Amino acid sequence: MSSVKAKRLKQEFRSKWRDGVIREWIVKQLLDLIFLQKKLPYRILWTGVGAGNAEHVDENYDSPLNAFDLVIVNENMKILAYLEVTGTNDLCRGEELCIGAWKLFKAERFNVQDKVWYIHVLSSKIPIRVISYARLKKISSFRVLQETSLVHGKFYCSPVNKWGSISDLIRWLRVRK
Repeated sequence: MSSVKAKRLKQEFRSKWRDGVIREWIVKQLLDLIFLQKKLPYRILWTGVGAGNAEHVDENYDSPLNAFDLVIVNENMKILAYLEVTGTNDLCRGEELCIGAWKLFKAERFNVQDKVWYIHVLSSKIPIRVISYARLKKISSFRVLQETSLVHGKFYCSPVNKWGSISDLIRWLRVRK
């Protein structure tokens, strides 16, 4: 993705940054609590450009480490998963969740598809849904949503009932070293 396109996307979603930060904090705190409660040897770290911050950051990502909002590392600081937190204030398009195509492009660009998880937080009800890159690509349909939609652009959309929960991510982590 070009830096011009990245800047345009940043500006287009500027009004949603505050909500995005709230979603990121919810996910980080929830995972921190789960790791602590279950005595799991993982840590979750802020790494993405602008993650956890609603202010404009005049940077673009240049590695998988700063391209995704959060990473999960083991006790040796080995990166196990890259997390992209996304969501909306209300469920749009009926019973589907949509992820911007640019968010999948990042995984492909840095060849980390096997470690990327998308976490969707529906702010109005606080349900959290989780899906791996591989599953999202397998079950989603590629769509161009028009200006008349809540959002517009290129998205991968899939039925809500095909998404998993935080438990799926935890099970996946437990088999990683």
